[in-house]
Amino acid sequence: MLTLVLIAAVFNKHFGKYGEITDSVIMRDRHTGQPRGFGFITFADPSVVDKVIEDTHVINGKQVGHFSFLPSLAYSVHF
Repeated sequence: MLTLVLIAAVFNKHFGKYGEITDSVIMRDRHTGQPRGFGFITFADPSVVDKVIEDTHVINGKQVGHFSFLPSLAYSVHF
């Protein structure tokens, strides 16, 4: 299994091509510390969110799921 640090680096590299990321987090299981399969990203420029949502995303050979736009200009990514 990929380490959380490597997962976060791949996650940020993939979505960073859309614009500056001001915050990102990969959610972890509180007991095991293992990634739970989703995370959140906040972009500096909220206008990039529409393009991100339109595109199909494959990370490490796996298509990531749908995005949920949140009022804070962040959205969740299910992988």
